Amino acid sequence: MFKFCLKFYIGLILIFTLTSIMRVEGQQLTPFTLYRDHWNLINPAAVSNNYILAEYPYSVSASTRIQYLGIGVNWKDAPITHVMNAEWINDNLNSTFGLQLISDKMGLLGNSGAYLQYAYKLRLSRREEKFLSFGISAGAVNYYSKINGADFPVAEPDIVPVSTYLPDINIGIYYRNEDKYYLGISFPQFMNLTAKFRNLDKELFSVKRYRHVYAVGGLNIPFDFFGLGDETAILDLSAWIRYLPNQLPVIDGNIRYQHNQTFWFGAGVSSNATSHFEVGFLAGKTIGLFDNQIKISIAYDVPFGKSIYHLGSSIEASIAYSWY
Repeated sequence: MFKFCLKFYIGLILIFTLTSIMRVEGQQLTPFTLYRDHWNLINPAAVSNNYILAEYPYSVSASTRIQYLGIGVNWKDAPITHVMNAEWINDNLNSTFGLQLISDKMGLLGNSGAYLQYAYKLRLSRREEKFLSFGISAGAVNYYSKINGADFPVAEPDIVPVSTYLPDINIGIYYRNEDKYYLGISFPQFMNLTAKFRNLDKELFSVKRYRHVYAVGGLNIPFDFFGLGDETAILDLSAWIRYLPNQLPVIDGNIRYQHNQTFWFGAGVSSNATSHFEVGFLAGKTIGLFDNQIKISIAYDVPFGKSIYHLGSSIEASIAYSWY
C-alpha cells in the first residue's frame, strides 16, 4: 500500500508540474465521531461533556481515528489522526482555558499543530445555568511532504521532502440552557490561508485551507430507561451541519443514551451516506473514584448504499480523565 500511495502522489505531482504549480483544494477537517470529548477542536467556545453532564472542571483526553479501511487500505497506510486535549473551566472567572495537540497523516503528506484556547462565558441568568460563550483558539500548523523525486520512475531532483508552517485561528459561539439544550456555530481555519511547499525559490505545490462553517444543536432529555435509570440517565439528540465552500453541506443526526454515569451507546446517520455507532464506559464512583472519572469510548463509521463519498469505514477510540 505504501507503493500505491507513493505512485498516487507522484502521479499527481508529475501531472501538475508539467502544466503549472499544483494546488490541493478542499482540505477537509477530520470528522470526529466522538466530538463530545473534543468540542473545543471545532468550536473553541464549547466545553466537553465531562463538564456539561458531571461538572468536572479539569479534563485531559486523547483519541485516535483511522480512516479509509475496507477499500484495500491496511491499518499501516490508512489516514490517521491523533489528538491530545486539555481543558480547565474556571467558573469564578467565567472562563475556559484549553490546549490541543493534533497530528494528521495521509500517505506521504501530513500536518501537526498546537493550539491555545480561551472562551469567556456570559451568564444570562442568576438562577439557572444559562450562558452564551465566545471562544477563540490560536496556534500554528506544520505541513510536511515526504515525497522524494529520487523515488520517481524518472528522477525529479527538484522535488525533495519539505515542510512549511502556517498560523491558524478558530472562532466560535456557543449557547447552553442548563442541561436541556445547546446551540453553537464555529469557523475553523478562519484565516483561509494556503500552505505552500517550496524548494529554494521554487514552489512545488500548495494546500488550500478553506474556512469551514460548523453548526450544532442538541437536546438532553431525562430518561430513566423504564425505571432502571437514575437522575443522571439521559437521552441526547443532536444534529450537525458542516459546510465547506463549493461543496454540499453535510448533515449528521445522532441519538445517544447514557445510563447512570456508567455507560452509553448511540448511533447516527449522515447525509454523506455514512452511519455511526458508538459505545463508551464511565468509571468513577463505581470503583471508588469519588472526585475523578475515567471514560473510554469507541466509535465505528461505515458507509451504506451507493455514494461518491465512499472512502471506506473509520474507527475511533478515545480515553479521557476528569477530576475536581
